[in-house]
Amino acid sequence: MKVTKSSYFKKSRLELASEDFVSVFSILNKLEQSPVPIGKKLRPPLENCKSLRTGHRGQLRIVYLLRADNALLLIVGARENLEVYSRAAVILRELGL
Repeated sequence: MKVTKSSYFKKSRLELASEDFVSVFSILNKLEQSPVPIGKKLRPPLENCKSLRTGHRGQLRIVYLLRADNALLLIVGARENLEVYSRAAVILRELGL
């Protein structure tokens, strides 16, 4: 699957600790190698997105938009207080998607 990184994803990735950066890289490699989308399907307003669990003890989420055979990475961040999902919804609105 082709993976494209949004500028929002690039910014959020820079905020990660070094040990989390390695686990994010690993799961993104799995996504690129997978012929089918992987991850948990999300509810509205993120119904066209999926979430991947990663990081120390699975505390981080990568949210990506699925379009045909392309994955647009929206954001990576802590699941705590569901903030990563609300930020992903804002990013979708800002991108007009």
